Amino acid sequence: MEHPSPSSIPLEAPPKKKCFFSFLKKLCPFRKKECPEMSPPLSEEPFENDFILARSEHFKALTAEDICIPRTDIVAVPMDVTYKNLVTTFLDCSFSRLPVYQNTLDQIVGMVHIKDVLRSSLDVENFSLHTLLRDVLFISPAIFLRDLLLEMQASHIHVAIVVDEFGGVDGLLTLENVIEKLVGDINDDHESKTTPKILQTGEGIYLADARLSIEDFYEKTGFTLNLPNRDEDINTLGGYVTALLGHMPSRGELVKSQNGLEFEVIDSDPRRLNRLRIHLPSSKNIDSESTPCPESSSDLSPQK
Repeated sequence: MEHPSPSSIPLEAPPKKKCFFSFLKKLCPFRKKECPEMSPPLSEEPFENDFILARSEHFKALTAEDICIPRTDIVAVPMDVTYKNLVTTFLDCSFSRLPVYQNTLDQIVGMVHIKDVLRSSLDVENFSLHTLLRDVLFISPAIFLRDLLLEMQASHIHVAIVVDEFGGVDGLLTLENVIEKLVGDINDDHESKTTPKILQTGEGIYLADARLSIEDFYEKTGFTLNLPNRDEDINTLGGYVTALLGHMPSRGELVKSQNGLEFEVIDSDPRRLNRLRIHLPSSKNIDSESTPCPESSSDLSPQK
């Protein structure tokens, strides 16, 4: 009996092993990826962080001189202040940090924090302001805010004093002031609501703080301000009105720009303006020509 040769015997396929992944596929079938052409188009609406991106571009060009609190508005305490007067000053100004000076404001030796003052209330009899002093940064008016922010982060110092070339104090900056220029105003829960710097009181009539910046005035009213002398560094309404008159205005004085804006001095003192009333020109007197941004404009016209 002839036996079949091994080559003539049909080979049977080995039984397939059940794969665990095959079981998973049956249990939870995967969906096929959609073709990119079939996917819905991305939304063309601007992202929420576009606001911060736009402010960051403006932030790059700002310096300490642009946003610092002026010298005349700095609230500081002398080195020999009593505990009672120190607490009273904190309550009146609602700040958490105050600069400390030796003899005059040009001789700032540091700053004091409200938390340190509260801790010392346990032993008022032995109160010494010298033991509570913290460091401050002394910076040039020309330092860029982006560089100042990095320096504050590295040193963990949140108060900076702006000094001029002769060592005199020009202004003050805090970390909050710098960050607000990047993300917008930051209001704490304990901060009281303050009167806005510009308020519309009637049709075409505004009541404004003389320290209101020219840029903020433009954003509120749509009007740019022509600077009488481009070489002058004018940033506020008060500086603009003073430049128009050529002297420090007195209360009740009126000044009118060549394009129709009328400024009335509501409150002032011998050193500076405090409040102004602005009368916008009527629509029939407004020049219809468009104007560029406030910094480069030499005309006064409404925003289109």
